[in-house]
Amino acid sequence: RFAITQIGNTIAFVKLISAAEANHSNGSVAMARSLGGTSNDEMLSTNNEVSDVQRALSDLNSVVQEQRTQSRRQSSLLKLLCGDFQRDMKGTDYAHMQNLAMLVPALCLNWLEVLQRGKEMMHKQNLTSDVYFVDDGFALGVAFVLSACDLHPLFDSLHWFAAINHKQDADEKSLR
Repeated sequence: RFAITQIGNTIAFVKLISAAEANHSNGSVAMARSLGGTSNDEMLSTNNEVSDVQRALSDLNSVVQEQRTQSRRQSSLLKLLCGDFQRDMKGTDYAHMQNLAMLVPALCLNWLEVLQRGKEMMHKQNLTSDVYFVDDGFALGVAFVLSACDLHPLFDSLHWFAAINHKQDADEKSLR
């Protein structure tokens, strides 16, 4: 459970950094576009030093193109990472990973117990109710590992979510 949570936390951190970089880069491109406010042709016709302006415009265009390319690259980063893991996991050295789908329900129950204990401990230490406890690294890690190892069909065959919904409905009826 801990390793899967760390995988999920790492993916979330990488996505956070990528989003921050994209936000920063997009701000730079927007600022560069707002400078001057004239078209390329207007700048060329009013400036005597045509070669310097052409070089500057060419540099600006290449920066904008690079930012667009980087943005596309970042959006497919997770797909590439997952694809690399899938390719590597196809070998016989990782055949034991096929059993991981069977462990997910037990790991989920353990995660929920730990989450509940953490929430109770937090509320004992903080007497106010405006504190929230969040740990989404496990859920993100499970989703990534199931995708990377191509275990979704095997996990779906367990009917885990249907069983949990059925148990929750039965528990609600017993409480009435």
